[in-house]
Amino acid sequence: MINPFAEFERESLKLLKQDGTVVEGLRTTGISKGKVIFFREDVDFQEGDMLERRLPSGRVETFQIDDVEYVAALDVVPGHYTLRITNVAKPKSTPMPYSVTYNLHGSNTRVNIHSTDYSHNVVGIDPADLFKKVEEALVGVVSDAAELGELKQQLADMRAAQGQPTFTTTYVKFMEIAADHMTVLAPFLPALAQLLVLSSGVTG
Repeated sequence: MINPFAEFERESLKLLKQDGTVVEGLRTTGISKGKVIFFREDVDFQEGDMLERRLPSGRVETFQIDDVEYVAALDVVPGHYTLRITNVAKPKSTPMPYSVTYNLHGSNTRVNIHSTDYSHNVVGIDPADLFKKVEEALVGVVSDAAELGELKQQLADMRAAQGQPTFTTTYVKFMEIAADHMTVLAPFLPALAQLLVLSSGVTG
């Protein structure tokens, strides 16, 4: 499958696995708020592995992988990993323990976390209604006002960019900041992927 985000993957990271294996040249769109996304399925990311990023100054940043979340390919969106990472040079707060369980059923895929079903079936939806329903779904689960504001702004940018090549850029940014909310976004991903096709002209 063609990776429609390849041209935006301008950073290269190195993976240092716990068994001593080193994987270099892992391209990504960047690290954002303790998360990084890799649009590839051939690398075995695991909690406890390390990532290295070389800055323009020559200094090397090191990050520990705290959590690994995989999302299977969907239409033109390749399968990808979202990693939650911690800069080992900075003090690390103690995270609350949690587990994630994915239950996928039928053509209208639902993703349930902690057995709570926030999903909605979205089939044949109009783009204007799509963005409205995505925003409503996020309002229902995002309690942090600043984060919600950022998500709403990125949704507005996506809405404005639909049908244009810049839609891909706004889609990537939205996915990066919305990585913690795939529970509610999963039903809308097929429709968003179709907008990605129409805007970029990419075919699987």
